[in-house]
Amino acid sequence: MRANVKSAIFAVEDRMAVIPKGSHDVLETFKEQLDGILESLLKSSFGECEFSPQIDVYETPTDYLVEAELPGFEKNDLSLRIFQNIMAIEGVKRQDSLDRNVRFIRMERHFGCFYRTVGLPPYVDTAQVKATFQLGLLKVAFRKLSDKRPTIREIPIE
Repeated sequence: MRANVKSAIFAVEDRMAVIPKGSHDVLETFKEQLDGILESLLKSSFGECEFSPQIDVYETPTDYLVEAELPGFEKNDLSLRIFQNIMAIEGVKRQDSLDRNVRFIRMERHFGCFYRTVGLPPYVDTAQVKATFQLGLLKVAFRKLSDKRPTIREIPIE
């Protein structure tokens, strides 16, 4: 029994990434690892996702905004979800149906599915979110909470 526990611990340690020391932000490392886990789960359940849209994240005095460039996508083929403070954007870009006699000389456009996650700061109101999709640009706006202090709650120990 003890050998099984020890081998399980080593198996977990082999899969865990080492967090680098230095100026690299630990939270950014955690976000990258979480993105990798979520993307691998999506690939295993929905097949390979080869496309990864470019995103911009910025803030104004009142809002936190995420923009994703999605040319050629239809609004109905996009999905936007929030789980705690992680926003997931996924979608499918469908290829136009072509005559079977067509032979491509060059094909640079991407078709298929994609999945992206964006970590949200704790000071945004995830209940007050507005998303628009216009001319291939998905824009998601979160209102900033007026109280930016982290929520710390004392938990009694029984």
